[in-house]
Amino acid sequence: KLCELSALCAAAERLRLLAARDLLPLLLADSQLSEQWDKSVRRIERRRKELQKTQQLTGNWKQKLSAQDTQVALAEAKRLGDGLLAMLRPGWWRLRSVLQKSYDFSAHPIKPSWVQILEQLAAEHQKQETVAESVGELEQTFDLQMSYAEFAVDLQQMRQFLTDDCSEEIRETVLAIARQESSGKTLLRIADFRSSTAELMSLVQSLVISGEQMTLAELTEAIQRIQSGAARIGEMVHCLDLLRRMPPPLQSAVRRLPLTMLQLEAAVATQALRTEWRHQRKIERFDHVQREQCLKQSAATAAAWQTQNAAAIREGCRQRFLEHVRISGAPAGTLSSDEKELKKLYSRGRRELEHEFGKSMRFKAIRELAAGDSGIVIRDLKPVWLMSPLSVSDTLPLQSGDFDVVIFDEASQITLEEAIPSLFRAEQTIVVGDEMQLPPTSFFAARQDDDEELSFDEEGETYQYDLSSNSFLNHAARNLPSRMLGWHYRSRSEQLISFSNHAFYGGRLLTVPDELLATGAEEELIVQSANDGADFAEQMLSRPVSFHFVDNGIYENRRNSAEAAYIAELVRSLLRRPERFTIGIVAFSEAQQDEIDRALRRLAADDSQFAEELEAELEREVDGQFCGLLVKNLENIQGDERDVIVMSVCYGPDPERRVRMNFGPINMPGGEKRLNVAFSRAKHYMALVTSMRSTQITNDYNDGAACLKNYLCYAEACSAGQTLAVAAVLQGLSGLSGADARDHESRDLLQSEPLVRDIAEGLKQHGYLVHTNVGQSHF
Repeated sequence: KLCELSALCAAAERLRLLAARDLLPLLLADSQLSEQWDKSVRRIERRRKELQKTQQLTGNWKQKLSAQDTQVALAEAKRLGDGLLAMLRPGWWRLRSVLQKSYDFSAHPIKPSWVQILEQLAAEHQKQETVAESVGELEQTFDLQMSYAEFAVDLQQMRQFLTDDCSEEIRETVLAIARQESSGKTLLRIADFRSSTAELMSLVQSLVISGEQMTLAELTEAIQRIQSGAARIGEMVHCLDLLRRMPPPLQSAVRRLPLTMLQLEAAVATQALRTEWRHQRKIERFDHVQREQCLKQSAATAAAWQTQNAAAIREGCRQRFLEHVRISGAPAGTLSSDEKELKKLYSRGRRELEHEFGKSMRFKAIRELAAGDSGIVIRDLKPVWLMSPLSVSDTLPLQSGDFDVVIFDEASQITLEEAIPSLFRAEQTIVVGDEMQLPPTSFFAARQDDDEELSFDEEGETYQYDLSSNSFLNHAARNLPSRMLGWHYRSRSEQLISFSNHAFYGGRLLTVPDELLATGAEEELIVQSANDGADFAEQMLSRPVSFHFVDNGIYENRRNSAEAAYIAELVRSLLRRPERFTIGIVAFSEAQQDEIDRALRRLAADDSQFAEELEAELEREVDGQFCGLLVKNLENIQGDERDVIVMSVCYGPDPERRVRMNFGPINMPGGEKRLNVAFSRAKHYMALVTSMRSTQITNDYNDGAACLKNYLCYAEACSAGQTLAVAAVLQGLSGLSGADARDHESRDLLQSEPLVRDIAEGLKQHGYLVHTNVGQSHF
C-alpha cells in the first residue's frame, strides 16, 4: 500500500545514521555485529564500575591533581619519607602546602599518609585511561565518526522507534533488509525516495479517496476508472457534496465497507455503545465475577439480617421475662393494681417451677405445668412451641388465651380431626400448605394385600396415603381467605419447575429466568448399557432437565433392573466430580427403590473406591444436617430436596415388549399429586431415566397417567433443546388455546408495561442492552 511505502521511507530516513555507517545489523539481536557491540559495551561498563570504586576512595580530594602532577608528587613523597629529618628539606614544605590545599585531611579520624592518598589518586587516573582506551577502541572498530555516548543514545532511540512506532510489517521489512550484505546502501536508497513518496501521497489524496490505503496496482486501476467515468462526474456532484460534509471516518466507512446504510447505522450504534461502556468504568468493571460477589454479599447480608432479627426477638423475650421476675420480687407498695395481680401469679408460678426444677424424679407432666400457676412463667421462657397437632392435644391445656397465633405448616399432611383441637389454643390461625402435595398419612400395623402400592415402610412403621381424603388444608382453602406464595425458591432453572407451575398452579408461580437460555438442539441420551452412565453424566450437567431413554429396559416383577444399573453408574460418576453435588434418587415404587439400592451395593462391591465414596455420601452432613445420598420412592420423598434428582420411572415394556397401562398409585384418584412432589425436588438438575416414551402411554384419560405422559414429553423436549415443543406442552397444560394464551399474555404485558418500561429506560440510560419479558413469569 502507498501508506506503507511512505511509512517505510520515513523509517529508512529515521535509521539513516546506521545505514550510512553500514551498522544496520545492530538492530538485530542475534547478529554477529550486535554480539561484538554488546561485548565492547560490557567491557566499557565493567571498567567504569572499577573506576567508580576507585573514585569512592578519592572522594576527599578538594582539587584533584593531574595525572602527571600526581606521579611527580607521589615520587617526591616516597623520596622524602616520613622521618623528622624530612621536615628540614624545602621540598617537604612545598609538597605539604600543595596537599593541604588539595586534600581534606579533616575528613579522617586518623590522617592517611601522603603516599597513600597519592597512590589512590594515581590509580584513579589509571582507570580513567583504561576506560578512555576502551571507548576509543569501540569508536575506531565501528567507525562511529562521533562520540560513543552520543551514538549509544541514538542507537537506543532507533531501536525504540523500530519497536514502538513502526507497524509489524515495517519492522519486519527493515529487519529483513538489515540481514542483507549491502543493507546500508539498500536502506539509503529507500530513504532517498521519501520526498518523492510524499509528493505522490499528496497528489493521490487530492485525487482518490483513501488512495493511501491502496497498492500501486489498485491505485493505477482506480485512476483508470476515474478517467473512464470522467464524463459522469457532474451527475454525482450532489451526492459527493453530501458525503464530503460527513466526518472523515464516516466518509471512509460509506465508501469502503460493504454495508447498506441501515447496516452501517447499526454498526455505528454498536460501536458508540461499546465506546460508552469503555468510558463508564462501573459498567466496564461489572462482570460475572463481580456479579457473583454481589450475590454472595447479598446472601450474607440477608442471613445476617435474619440473625439480627432473631437476636432482637430473643432479647425482647428475655427482657420481658426479666421484667416479670423483677415485678414478682418487688414490694407490693411500689406496684400498680395490674402489676400486683401479675406479682401474685408469677410468684406462685416461679415457686412451683423452681421446685419442679429441683426434683430428681416424679416430675409433673408438661400439660399439668402448663395448665397450673407455672404456665405463665413457662410461656415467658418458651413463647414459641413447635409441635404436631397430636402433641398439642396431649400437652397443652384447652385455653384460648395462652397463644396469640397458631400456625399450621404442611397443612396438606394434617387431617381435619387432628387440627380442630389446635384451633382453640389461639385467637388467630394461619394455615400454610399446598393442595397439590400429598394428603395425610395413615398408620397401619400391616399392609393391605390388595393394594401394596398405596403403602410403604419407613423406620419400622407402615404408612398409607388416602389420596381421595380431604385434608385440613382442603377445608381451610374453601372457607378461609387465601394468599398464594408466588415466589418459587428451590429450582435454580425455570425448566425444573415450569411443568409443575403450568400443570398444577396455573402458571402463577414467579420464577427467575435462566442465566443461559437454550441455544439449539442437544444430543439425545439413549442408554444402551449401564456403562453409558459414565459418559452421560457430563451431558446431564449441561442441561437442567435431561431425558435418559433406556433402550433395553424391561419392567418385570415391579422392577426395572436396567434403569437401576444405569442409575448406579450415573451416581458413581457424579460422586467423583469436584462440584460435590447433593444427589437424590426417586423411584416410582418401593420395589424399584430396593432394586436401585441393590444396584448401588453391587457396584460398590466391585469398586472399592466407589464403596468408600458411597459410604461417605450416605453419611454426609452440612451444618449438622443430613444432605447425603437419598434413595426414596414417591410416597416418602416429600420434604426433601437435592442439587441433582435422578428419577427412575421403572414402568416400561415387559419381556414381551408390551407396555401395560398399570402405573400403580399413579392411576389412583389424586395420583398426579405424587408426581408433582417428585417433579419439584431438584435444585439444579433433574435426570429422568425411563424405558418408555410418552407416545407409549395411551390411557391419558386418567389424570395421573396423563400427567406422567405430559412430563415425559416435556422432559424429552427440554433435554433435546426443542423450545417450541416445550412451549406447546406448557400451553396444553395451561388449558388455554393459542389465541386465548396470546390474549392472556397480552393482558399481563399491558398490566406490567409501565413498570417494565421505566426499569428498561433506566437501564438503557446507564448503557445496558435491555430485553424485556424474558422467561416464563410475569412480575
